[in-house]
Amino acid sequence: MSRKKRGTFLVLEGPDGCGKSSMLAEIKEHLRVKNKEAVFVRDPGGTVIGGKIRQLLLDPENVAMCPTTELLLYAASRAQLVNEVIRPALEEGKLVISDRFYLSTLVYQGVESSRKHGRLTEDRLREIVRIGVEDTPPDHIFLLDAPAEVGLARVGNEKDRMEQKGLVFFEEVRQRYLGFADGMGEEKVSIIDADRPILEVKQDLLERLDAWI
Repeated sequence: MSRKKRGTFLVLEGPDGCGKSSMLAEIKEHLRVKNKEAVFVRDPGGTVIGGKIRQLLLDPENVAMCPTTELLLYAASRAQLVNEVIRPALEEGKLVISDRFYLSTLVYQGVESSRKHGRLTEDRLREIVRIGVEDTPPDHIFLLDAPAEVGLARVGNEKDRMEQKGLVFFEEVRQRYLGFADGMGEEKVSIIDADRPILEVKQDLLERLDAWI
């Protein structure tokens, strides 16, 4: 009996307000038209346990959460998602598309830790992120990039705990995203200019997506 070919794991990333939700909807419709199936997940979340962790992480009242606690919660949610959903789907040869994954943690928790001058070093950050990812890194990441002021304007007035951190924080987030993307190279990360009309962003993203599906 021949083994099934491993599936493909793709991730859509970007700062808050970059247009991920709109583009995920476009991806779902694009795959429907092409009669291609995919497993869609979100990180944090995507499982019953992960959903409860997500509520803790995004609750605006949890302002006292320290960077290490935050990091460990993200890693816990991700480990559950990998073991319960992502790895089994890939072993079945399926296409998996995630709304965020480990790069979000390296970016957001990295910025958060540096701003609070905590004990969470870059090495420790990467070590804990690896624990959550286990042996299941994405094959490719699509990074939606837009200026921080554009993203925050799109978010609106009802902001979760992460979205309340302000313009300077999100400019640091953007620059850290771009730094990681540059270091990882075009084979692992596609940077997509999201500060354009939605139809242009959609066309760019879907053309790049088609190369992987």
